[in-house]
Amino acid sequence: MFAGLAAIAGTLLAFTMVNNRFNNILKDLGLEERESRSYIFSNFEGGVLSSPAIRKLAAGKRADAVRELGSYIKQYVASPEFKEKYQQAREERKPSTPGGDLDQLVKEQIKEMEMELPEGEKYLKQLPAGAPQRKMVEEELKKVRERLAILKDPKHPRYQAEALEMADIDEDQLKNYQEQLAWWNEHLPANPQLLIKKRLQEFLNLTADINFNAQLVKSGNKMKFADPKLEARSWDWKRCFRCGEETITAARVYTQQWLKELN
Repeated sequence: MFAGLAAIAGTLLAFTMVNNRFNNILKDLGLEERESRSYIFSNFEGGVLSSPAIRKLAAGKRADAVRELGSYIKQYVASPEFKEKYQQAREERKPSTPGGDLDQLVKEQIKEMEMELPEGEKYLKQLPAGAPQRKMVEEELKKVRERLAILKDPKHPRYQAEALEMADIDEDQLKNYQEQLAWWNEHLPANPQLLIKKRLQEFLNLTADINFNAQLVKSGNKMKFADPKLEARSWDWKRCFRCGEETITAARVYTQQWLKELN
């Protein structure tokens, strides 16, 4: 799936307008302010290609429309509104921990360890210097302190492993959860800038080989590609083809420049 400039190229993308120039574009494309913000977000966050709009404009005007919408979309995805909405959506799609509410389990474990640790230290002080079990108790207390420090620091590299072990999650559950978590971090990175770059690159990859002179043939009430390989291409690719060369070319130029700015 893709979004970003793919959306500019052939979808209903816009958001709250701040001047008449962009209000005019919205009107030309038949867009409402509220729905336009939703289209932008869904294209970047979920890679959902929305309904075409730029094709409503006359040939010769589409490239300018792409550039204007592109500039405004760039402003929106850098706004606090977009970032806040994205982080909220990201957290909602975070994989559930198989052991239940892991944060609550960690808090309970920390509380229990903080209560037990003083008792262990008290017991250690009561042991004679040469007592055989003294070394064992010292090592155990050291492990407790280390684990406690890890569980109190969610950013610690060993935090997740310690928390999952504490929740008594079996290997299959742990593997499945880790795979889901890896997918979540890859497809919905914490930094929305990474997502934006990903979507823009996906658009460039998708539209790199479109032949706008490809032959179409009538099939019933529809037009299909004469070349079976082109007919087998994805729905998104065909949507970009239908946007036309003027729109896609302008969108690709804008996307390439935007990516340079992000890198």
